[in-house]
Amino acid sequence: RGPDRARDGMVLPNGNVLLSAANIAREYRKGSQEVVWSYRLDPRNKELGTVFRLPDGNSLVVERGELPRLLEIDTAGEIVVEVPLEPETDNAHMQTRMARKLPNGNYLVPHLLAFKVKEYTPTGEVVDVIHTDLAELGGREARNWPFTAIRLANGRTLVNLTNGNKTVEFAPDGSVAWRVDNADVDDRFADPCGGQRLPKGNTIIASYGQRDPAKTKIFEVDPNKQVVWELFFP
Repeated sequence: RGPDRARDGMVLPNGNVLLSAANIAREYRKGSQEVVWSYRLDPRNKELGTVFRLPDGNSLVVERGELPRLLEIDTAGEIVVEVPLEPETDNAHMQTRMARKLPNGNYLVPHLLAFKVKEYTPTGEVVDVIHTDLAELGGREARNWPFTAIRLANGRTLVNLTNGNKTVEFAPDGSVAWRVDNADVDDRFADPCGGQRLPKGNTIIASYGQRDPAKTKIFEVDPNKQVVWELFFP
């Protein structure tokens, strides 16, 4: 069992588990508490968020605080890529969430209080911005803070909007191509943070803020916004 309140993580192909928790990214050997790799938050910053293992073996992490930055860490624990981020806020906790590396070598980073998902080059240049405060989504009043941003094979970007209680698929030009919200799923959205597009085209959504045991914490919707699976637990 690892530390509580993990902020990101994944099961690796070899069965090891990679977690970001308590401001340390750790890789645990499969079936054990043995830590085989780790990276600790720089003391100049306040929070370690993203951790994701890249195909070349490096690990992608994001630090929040006075020096918001995206890093690639090699297997020896050394920083090999450093990208300064532009979260447009000094509120460390609300600067970023789930960052991911794109096939073109750039990085996709959601910035909550900026109401933007930005695409950065490895040198830190912002080359594309998706705005989540569009009028058709309710504007800034809807608090459509982007948490999860996933670039799909068709070039669209799937984004979970936490306080906005929506999951939106944005076209490459930043327009809304598809959306699902509480009006479609009988109020199952409650601060949706994690999410994923499944190979069959359905979307998994995790309602982080759901505290009612009579309602689902995780549910799956098809492209027609029909709920096809859901998980209840206290």
